[in-house]
This record gives sequence, C-alpha cells and structure tokens, in this order.
Amino acid sequence: MSRYAVLLGQINRDLADLEQIIDDTGNLMEKVLETGDKHYLGTVALNLHGFYSGAERIFGEVALAVDGSLPEGSDSHRRLLRQMAAKVPDIRPALLSDATLTALNEHCAFGHLLQNFYTFDLILIRGLDLAEELPYCQKLLRTDLQEFCQFLSILSKIA
Repeated sequence: MSRYAVLLGQINRDLADLEQIIDDTGNLMEKVLETGDKHYLGTVALNLHGFYSGAERIFGEVALAVDGSLPEGSDSHRRLLRQMAAKVPDIRPALLSDATLTALNEHCAFGHLLQNFYTFDLILIRGLDLAEELPYCQKLLRTDLQEFCQFLSILSKIA
C-alpha cells in the first residue's frame, strides 16, 4: 500500500474530526448567545485550539510523508504553515491558498495566546471572533485539502 494512500485516509479522517469540532463550536456559540453564559467560552476556546491542532496534525503528516521535512524550533508552527503554503518544486503543489494561510495564521496566534497569557477577557474577545469565522476557515481548509487529496490520489496510483 502506498504511503500516499495511507495519508489520504488520515486526511479524510482528520477532516471528519474537524467537521465535528465545527458543529460542536457552533452549538456552544448558540448557547452563549441564548443564555449569555460566558462559561461556555472556555470550551469554545478549547475547540478553537483543537481545530488548529487538527489542521496542524494534517500538515505535519504531509510534511513528513511528502516533503520529507518537518520544521523544528520555537517558530515551527508558523514555519509549518508557510511550508504548506509553498509549492515544493518537483514534489508537490502548495497545499494552502493565501486566504487559508491568512485564516489559519489567526488560529495559530490564538493558540499561542492561550498558552502564554492570562488575559482572559482578551482571549474571550478574540475567541468569539475566531469562533464566528471558524466555518469560513474550515470551508477554505476543506477546499484546499480536497484539491491536495486529488494530487495525492494520483501519486498513490503511480507510487
């Protein structure tokens, strides 16, 4: 079995998981708006972090299986995003469009904020914005990944 076929299966499974996060976050946001209860926002923040972590997991698998190179170091998250947005000559097309890169950069920054600050109100405000934008970000990511999966499907047949 081709490593590309395995990667295709992993991406499809991860996409399904990301869709579940989108649904869960939407339900939580409805509860916040209906009740005004800000206690739901902590879970929204965790879902936002989970969404980005899931996307990053896909990128890490692509970096290892296709590129043969996974960034390391303190800025590895940002460098991985840039790597996925770059066409790698003679290896693969860009996985991420510019629009998707911009949207995911916001999620990457939010995850960093969650890990490094105690400014709860700032996290809540930014988290609300990202939660509202999450379906759009997922739509962009899904489109990019579906196009990339077509490329992987071709590779899996010739590898």
